[in-house]
Amino acid sequence: MIERATRRAIEPLNILNDLAVVTFIVSATGFVRFQYFDPLDGFTLLSAAQLIITTIAMAFVPFFFGAILTLELARRRLEAITEC
Repeated sequence: MIERATRRAIEPLNILNDLAVVTFIVSATGFVRFQYFDPLDGFTLLSAAQLIITTIAMAFVPFFFGAILTLELARRRLEAITEC
């Protein structure tokens, strides 16, 4: 029964790990771009789009961190129950 709960509850949420990695990469590259590189042509539409995407990604980083942490704790707890 616990293995079934793991298959039905934990495994479908493993995509959160991939989304968290992508979100972190987008936010880190945007941060580096806006922090360390000066725009050569000024502020363009592409820069505005990247700024908006970076801001959204940075807002989701804590959400994904909390979700992954909770998922990992639940997985470990289910593994501990099955070992007993």
